[in-house]
Amino acid sequence: MDSKNVPKSRYGHSVVLFGDKIYMYGGVLENESVSSELWALDLSSKDWENIKVRSEPCNTTGGNGTLLCGKYAI
Repeated sequence: MDSKNVPKSRYGHSVVLFGDKIYMYGGVLENESVSSELWALDLSSKDWENIKVRSEPCNTTGGNGTLLCGKYAI
């Protein structure tokens, strides 16, 4: 695993397994800032990818959930 391209430690994030990847969104970072990053971990290669999203950040954490409907995450 490339240690240069890994997400920072966080809590309060959403995680979902879809296909052969684990997707992680948001959370609160160690400096207490709220993240709007989307990361994907490829389970085959063990490589992380920071996915650039064109949307406004969601400033809520905790008590969240993810629903996959076809190719869309709601």
